[in-house]
Amino acid sequence: MNNSKILLSSIAISILCSVSLEATCQDVTGGTSGTHSQDTCTLSGQKIDTDKYNLYYNHKYNTTITGKKIIIQDSNITKGHTIAATKADNGSANTKSIGNSLTISGKDTNVTINSVGGTTVPGIPPVSPVIPIYGIYGGLIVTSKGEVTDNSVKIDQNATVKGNVYGAKTAGGGDALKNSVVINSATVDGNITGGFTKGGGFIKANENSVTIQNSAKVKGNVFGGDSTIGVSSENSVLVDSSATVDGNITAGYNGQTADKNRVTIKDANVTGDVRAGKFVIAGDTANENNVTIDGKANVSGTIIAGDIFKGTSANKNRVTIKGDANVTNHVLAAYVINGEEANENSVTISGNANVSAKAGKTEYVVAADIENGKRANRNSITIDG
Repeated sequence: MNNSKILLSSIAISILCSVSLEATCQDVTGGTSGTHSQDTCTLSGQKIDTDKYNLYYNHKYNTTITGKKIIIQDSNITKGHTIAATKADNGSANTKSIGNSLTISGKDTNVTINSVGGTTVPGIPPVSPVIPIYGIYGGLIVTSKGEVTDNSVKIDQNATVKGNVYGAKTAGGGDALKNSVVINSATVDGNITGGFTKGGGFIKANENSVTIQNSAKVKGNVFGGDSTIGVSSENSVLVDSSATVDGNITAGYNGQTADKNRVTIKDANVTGDVRAGKFVIAGDTANENNVTIDGKANVSGTIIAGDIFKGTSANKNRVTIKGDANVTNHVLAAYVINGEEANENSVTISGNANVSAKAGKTEYVVAADIENGKRANRNSITIDG
């Protein structure tokens, strides 16, 4: 039997669910606060107020960890540090977190991360968190290389979380692929990111997703995939069924390439800006990104499908506003600053949808806005209804 480890120090107090399975989740007093069965560690009906509390499966260096589950239900954690399905302090090319999950649920469940940490990208909205240390994760690799794939976080059944939430994050250079976050009938006071990687070149944050639904409330920014300076493509954000997001939404963020990302807002409310694909440094392309606003959705921020700075192209991006949707800000299919081209972008407004100005302001609908660029051809606006 390999017992779970308890770390008692001036830095942090942790619960590490042993990777070798046969273990018991214990709280810092030595009592049993959770149960461990095969690959699942469950924390139920507990009140934990220990400073810098940690709960995760310990991911060893240069290994693959898969299929681990952390479940927190009907519990109160007031001073959380790192809550994750898996955590590796050091990674390598062979360090992989695949198919692990963290679930937080129950109307009496409150999880508070007591220190967010990290820095931000100044002056360029939407603001993206960069390498926060503390938070909630499906899979986490803290330093060096490592891959995080198909990890997930689900927060539901009226649970409340205060802190940043990641489907998965790898901080030292490695792909973040197909990770997800679902917020269902719950509240999150913090930023949400489906998949995050800090890398460059061809490091990818692709096919990650965030779903916010069923009257869920999110008070921070939402990112499908964030690759810092790599590739951030085919990510998605869905907000529907009376959900509310107070911050900005970006499906694919910060990559040199941000293609084929999509945002869908249906029967929901968003206060901040909405972007499908965006990069904020000299990059390559933001092509074929889509934003759809549908049903009785309300959006009061700017909407941009493809948004680039010093890039090659923002082509074939689409904004569709339909149903009974209401938008009270600028709408752009493509926005290019110091880029090469913006071609074949389109905005379609149909049904009973309304795009109008706020009091005292002049808003506009533009298929392609290019500043200091070279080509803007075959862009279109269609109004039907």
